Amino acid sequence: MNEIPENDQRVDLKDLSPDALVEFLSGMGKEKFRAVQILRWIYQRNVTDFSAMTDL
Repeated sequence: MNEIPENDQRVDLKDLSPDALVEFLSGMGKEKFRAVQILRWIYQRNVTDFSAMTDL
């Protein structure tokens, strides 16, 4: 599933490719580098709780 959801449903960010995550966050008005930060937390640090992602 690399499609960008078009409604307000919850999204499992791990299901998005890096490019799709950038596009998803851009649609929310977020900077491109936020996708890199989120991917680093999820895949390098094994953290999935946003409250623990201290640099977002």
